[in-house]
Amino acid sequence: MKNQNQSADLPSLPLRGLKALTDDPPLEGQIRSCSRLRAEDKPVFAVNLGVLAERVNPTNPLDGAREIVETSGVDGVWAKRKRYFRLPGEEAPRAGKDSAYASSGPTFVNLAEAAARLIAPSANPELAEVEKSRAIRILAQGSSFLPVWTPTDPGEKTAKGLLDEYAARIVEMVRRETRLVELWSVLDDTPIDLEAFDQEEYDAVLPSAFGDAAEYPVDLLRPQFRDFIVAARFVPGGINRHWAEPSLELGRVTYGRDLRMLVVPEDMRDLFSEKRWDDLPFEALDWMASSGFGRFSLTEGDEYEEELAAMLGWRKVSFSVSLNLSLGISRGDDHQPKLELHTYSPDEIFAFGDGGVHCGFAGQNLAKVLEGNGNAVQHYSCWIGEEHPDIRPNTAAYLVFAAPVDRKRLDGAEVVGILTDDWFWQPGMSKMLHGVTGWTEGAKAAELLVGDEANFHAVVDQCEPEAGPLREGSVGSALLYNALNASAENRVAGLLAERARLTADAGLRFHEAMVETYREAIRKI
Repeated sequence: MKNQNQSADLPSLPLRGLKALTDDPPLEGQIRSCSRLRAEDKPVFAVNLGVLAERVNPTNPLDGAREIVETSGVDGVWAKRKRYFRLPGEEAPRAGKDSAYASSGPTFVNLAEAAARLIAPSANPELAEVEKSRAIRILAQGSSFLPVWTPTDPGEKTAKGLLDEYAARIVEMVRRETRLVELWSVLDDTPIDLEAFDQEEYDAVLPSAFGDAAEYPVDLLRPQFRDFIVAARFVPGGINRHWAEPSLELGRVTYGRDLRMLVVPEDMRDLFSEKRWDDLPFEALDWMASSGFGRFSLTEGDEYEEELAAMLGWRKVSFSVSLNLSLGISRGDDHQPKLELHTYSPDEIFAFGDGGVHCGFAGQNLAKVLEGNGNAVQHYSCWIGEEHPDIRPNTAAYLVFAAPVDRKRLDGAEVVGILTDDWFWQPGMSKMLHGVTGWTEGAKAAELLVGDEANFHAVVDQCEPEAGPLREGSVGSALLYNALNASAENRVAGLLAERARLTADAGLRFHEAMVETYREAIRKI
């Protein structure tokens, strides 16, 4: 069902501690923590190790598997080779009595890491880490760690076909019209990083030894950096290569839920408008405790609990998690360009509404989404500590404001409601908060492209998520609408290809300037 929550344009308000909650555990760590893999994952891992073995030795994958085992130093694997490797052409039946597979997650990871060292040997530890991550993703592709999307009905198959053709056309445009692949090849041997500056830092920084070529194009700063970053500069070395995978900000995706919020009466709001937000006055805490703060479920309860909560001032509000969405060109496992969606957390991710008046947060460039849709509301997290005997120590209260506020100037901001920290653990919330990367091959990305669980709000003109071959409100429907209806200056494919061109030209220009600087120094010897 389509979510009707809207968003609002607000100043920056970082949520403390959000990063630790929203970042997925690294894939390597997830697999290493499994001493016994799921039965359905075992053949997938064995087949994918076979793929890595073929990449190690394309002419003789069996020798490639042997090299992987020898490089890994893991004892006992080669004697049971088929438990770990199913080479191209070998059958890989489901796990059972007649098809035994190994089950140790750490061992599979060690073998994948060994394959990475053989496929792309590098003395540079940063590059070695990149290749290791790539090999582990290949290992997990199609398993429960990285599930794939398999369309079943004719509509889904049509949607996948259209979106895959769309991706292929953009990738071909990038290959044909830009030097991005050339840049990636240069970075394999010569790592280049970016250093970002706010205005004060940039005013004080010394000129680069490599001249103007070190300046990162201003047009590429978003969505690479947040709005307080005014400039960036290329520097030799480093581990960050994300700048070399250009992306275009498309807009936001929002997921809706209904939660309970404790409404603060008007005559109590002054108690929450103090200068010291981490030290609420006892009178405020006493009122919160008497109102059942921390006692009620944020979602549904039994009839008695519903009546009591309503009597004490708790009301249902619509709640949305809003994530930034970009479309980017990434370097695939085959070192070639591929198209991917990326979602990532903005500084503020909450929207609240009540009844027919929708209130919310939208973030940068989304003012047009919010025109005429009510007042904007923000939140601020506040640790209660041990000041009140009836409130659990170290509880976080999420204060909801009546209007946009500046985090640095909270004095006098009107608080209209309070959430408990239970909202983090509501069903499905973790799925919303965690980022998505991929295209139609991944189940999570496919849900964004064709599903109806989230709503898409575009910042690119002529990119409306209207009904067509794909569901209304989906990201895929917006991309197809744009391909059909957009003028040349608003066509997503062209905008992304232009960013790829700018990225490649800027990176290669800096590399050439760096080489020439050292060449000039040599001439002076």
